[in-house]
Amino acid sequence: MLDEISRGLTINFFCELPCATCDQVNKTFCNSCYFGDRLQIWLDHDCVESCPLGQINTTLNNCTQCQSPCTSCVNDAKKCTGCIEGFIQYKDTCVEIVYWPFPFVILAILSAIVFMISECRTQGRSKFKEAFIAWLSLAEMGSWMTFCVFSA
Repeated sequence: MLDEISRGLTINFFCELPCATCDQVNKTFCNSCYFGDRLQIWLDHDCVESCPLGQINTTLNNCTQCQSPCTSCVNDAKKCTGCIEGFIQYKDTCVEIVYWPFPFVILAILSAIVFMISECRTQGRSKFKEAFIAWLSLAEMGSWMTFCVFSA
């Protein structure tokens, strides 16, 4: 067992600790860090104990940026623990906050008001409601086509 450990460990006497490999001119300009050392994570040619906020330690012991819109992440660059402004956390992802209801909700409310006024004024004799619904179906068909194009 000790023989296996000693075969896997190579010591570079040129580089300054904690660098395992370094630039040939600058001994403190790390290209990798010793595994098992307290400062084993490689970050911008330096060896650190942990990644800064907004970055995560990869399986290669180097820091990588959390994927936007995450401000902080855990175990994976896509698993958010914090979100940028305008987003909220839902499970382990960030979703955009929608401040206004969809235009279809507003359109449905306005249509219901217009239908009630029309039905009351004409006492049910007008075909306005049917014509208006037919006219609205054009917008609905356009929105479904847009949805299909952007979801493909």
